[in-house]
Amino acid sequence: MKLGEKLRKARLERQLTQRELAGKDFTAPFISQVEKGLTTPSLKALITLANRLGYPPGHFLETRAETERDRCDMLIDFGKCALILDDPATAEKRLGEALHVAAELGDGMRRAQIRYHLAAALRARGEKESAGHELEAALSEFERRGNARGAASVHFELGVLKQQSRDYRGAIHAYQQALQALDDGDDPVMKAKVGANLGAAHLSLGETAAGTELIREAARRSRSLVNLKEMGVAGLERAVAAWECGDRDRARAETERARLLLESMEQVGLAARLQGYLGVLAARLGQWEEAEHRFNHSLSLHRCIGDRRGEANSLLELARHHQARDDAEQALERAREALGIAAQLDSPAELARAHFVLGSICRRNGLEDEAIPYLTASMKAFEQLSLFAELADSYYELGELLLVQGRKDEALDYFHKAAALLQDSARRHPAAGNGRSGTWGLSGQLEPVF
Repeated sequence: MKLGEKLRKARLERQLTQRELAGKDFTAPFISQVEKGLTTPSLKALITLANRLGYPPGHFLETRAETERDRCDMLIDFGKCALILDDPATAEKRLGEALHVAAELGDGMRRAQIRYHLAAALRARGEKESAGHELEAALSEFERRGNARGAASVHFELGVLKQQSRDYRGAIHAYQQALQALDDGDDPVMKAKVGANLGAAHLSLGETAAGTELIREAARRSRSLVNLKEMGVAGLERAVAAWECGDRDRARAETERARLLLESMEQVGLAARLQGYLGVLAARLGQWEEAEHRFNHSLSLHRCIGDRRGEANSLLELARHHQARDDAEQALERAREALGIAAQLDSPAELARAHFVLGSICRRNGLEDEAIPYLTASMKAFEQLSLFAELADSYYELGELLLVQGRKDEALDYFHKAAALLQDSARRHPAAGNGRSGTWGLSGQLEPVF
């Protein structure tokens, strides 16, 4: 608590007006400015005011622990903003600094909050095992302190890790625990995110009715907001400048505003991803006009907030949609546009998926020579990234292409490779069903929405 806040609290406890506290030595406007943090009293003035309030002067001075807690909170906000802006490396660095400060302060609750956000950064960087350790540590602290909201957030992240590892039953259990930890009126955005991923897990197990209803309910919870990205980034820049100039109070205020703006922006991303999922569901049901409407809505929302990764994914879904409707020209145009965006992202997985979709569309439209380099690039990337389900899809597509070219022995080799990968996946995850239509590959699993 700042000096001014402490002074105001003490004055109100003594039931004094600003004029009464000022007495003959000061003025009421001076007391008001001190309480608002607009001016700092001299040591002599502080001693006089402290004596009138019955406190030692040191009571109103800011301690090192308070300063370090402010620093810790600002580092947490920087880390959270970096996550929203898809910069996990910066997020990990800032949150690591915050964790060190919180450890020195002996602040268990802050450590738990930091570990939760740090896990998200580690997951984004592909370090799933480390992310899991951080989440378990955070969950233990949140549960010990009875922090239900924190526990719900951790259960959600644990569900995402399990879902990405294709442990769909484990993911469902974690998401259900997250929902149980939330009160009826608590955090509709979190409930929408949990519900969407829960629906995706059910769909991957072939439980279509339950999954569809959960996705639709999540979409009903979502909200569409205005573009706030530029405002949030500008606020972060002002916060950094203020911090470097030594204006800690202004830096803290600017960081808080930036975080709130970017969190609001994240809600637009929530709505965008849900629209995309509703498009996938509509396409499964053969509701083609509805699917195209959803995909285009998702695309416009991603563009609204400058989410290039989301934009690329929406374009790929539109490309698939147009190919399913036998509109080769639109399918190729959308897929090429998505590949152009994916090439600008620092994400080998996104680039590999764009190569795969474009290669698949080229093959289906008789452009075998153009398809081969795209499918080969996706295959090599999926191998390096150990994305075995996607790798099986690439093997299958290459096999189909080689078969058309009359290269039967090579095609058969790729079909065997695809089958071996899928059989291995079935042994490791026997509960996983074939949730997605086979039009775009054999693996058929739906990733978490968030």
